[in-house]
Amino acid sequence: MTVTATTTSFESATGDALDAALVLADPDACAALAGLVARLRSIGYDGSPEFVVSAVVRADNANATIVRLAGADPVRFEDALDALGADAVAALTRSGALAPVDDGLALTARIFPMRSVYSFLPLNTTGRDVVYFGPDSLALLECIWAARGYGDHAADLATGNGFIAAALATRYDHVVAADLSHRCVSTAALIPVVNPHLQARFSAVEMDVASGLRAGSFDLVTANAPWVPEVVTPDGPPRLFAAGGPTGFELPKRFIDAAAELLAPDGRAFIACLDLEFDDGRRPLRDHLPSVIARDVAATVTETKLNTAIDYTRWANLKTTGVTRARHVIVELHR
Repeated sequence: MTVTATTTSFESATGDALDAALVLADPDACAALAGLVARLRSIGYDGSPEFVVSAVVRADNANATIVRLAGADPVRFEDALDALGADAVAALTRSGALAPVDDGLALTARIFPMRSVYSFLPLNTTGRDVVYFGPDSLALLECIWAARGYGDHAADLATGNGFIAAALATRYDHVVAADLSHRCVSTAALIPVVNPHLQARFSAVEMDVASGLRAGSFDLVTANAPWVPEVVTPDGPPRLFAAGGPTGFELPKRFIDAAAELLAPDGRAFIACLDLEFDDGRRPLRDHLPSVIARDVAATVTETKLNTAIDYTRWANLKTTGVTRARHVIVELHR
């Protein structure tokens, strides 16, 4: 599987950020977004720089306009009207999906394509409620894609923008995209709106880790839980999308334990986290795995390719103290 574009955040030309809940509450805005994505799908938009300057874009001003909108770039108001129509522009502006900039308009989220699936990456504003999707998310998805085939039920915990869950919905009969963040769940809920082929296969739900999901009923469980070593204050985590606790493993531990409980016989789980060693001998992930294996679940740990590009040991020592080694890994569980 190849994904042609990655991002965790971007600067919107308008300074505004998509509030997916407002779009979901407006049927006309939902229809307009679905129409925009359908147009992108019809011209084969893949998000790559090559496509932005391709012949299909150069040959048609309307195509050029919708491609610029997909990248959250500003377009002239007149071009937006020509490409989308007055009713769609009005609905998208009313819901905040389009925002004024200079003498034009810009989409307040980037549209992210992967083969037949399109999702949204809103501007990540300062604060806790960030809709996250980054290189570690892609590393997790690539591992899942290579290791597991098709099935009935899957759950993507800490789903972020819902992209991994959407990709899984092309292979699994039904996927639950779960997150504690209302903004993340709302963003993920746009996926079946703009991907009609996933409407009966995808549900976005707001929950803490996996509360409310039935144990022993999932063929696949995935999670890119927050794993950054950050101290949690009395007011909560400094960054909800990132803070994994003082060692970075406190929160991934909850997701690993929850995933083990959710798995049906022969089910598999894939959880991304950091494998850290401390100068006092602690290895939070490795120290915890025996208790997971004791539940009749096999566990393997695989380092990701991100370790070739990022010195996680040095990076972790900027977040906490006493780290002698840190590696980005995927924990695979098999019941």
